[in-house]
Amino acid sequence: MKISKVLGSEKERVASSNTTADIYVINRENVVWLVKHYGKDWLFNMVVIDELSSFKSLKSQRFKALRKVKSKRIVGLTGTPAPNGLMDLWSEIYLLYGGVRLGKTITGYRERYFKLVEFHRVRK
Repeated sequence: MKISKVLGSEKERVASSNTTADIYVINRENVVWLVKHYGKDWLFNMVVIDELSSFKSLKSQRFKALRKVKSKRIVGLTGTPAPNGLMDLWSEIYLLYGGVRLGKTITGYRERYFKLVEFHRVRK
C-alpha cells in the first residue's frame, strides 16, 4: 500500500494529492483546503476522520467544508463523542450519515429529541 502525506505548503500539498497512492493523509487544519481543492471532483470513496469531536462546531469552517463531501464511506474516530452534552452529537453524526440518523438540521434534532424546560425564579 502506498501512502501519500498531503501536508506542508500549498505547493507540497498539491504535489502530494496528485501522487498516485492508496491512502492520502491530511491534518484537520487542511480539510477546508482539500475540499476547496477538489470541489465537485471529489475522488475519495472513503474518508476517515480522526478526532471527530473536533468537527462538532456547526459554525466551524472544517465542519462546513466536510459537510459538502460525498463519499461512499465516512468513518469517525473519537474518544469523546459528547464532551459538552448531547447537542454536540448532531454535527458529528451528520458528517457520518448525512442527516439520515438525526435529521438534516440541528433545529429538527433539537425539536425532536429535547424538551424545553422553563425555570421560574421564586422571589423572596
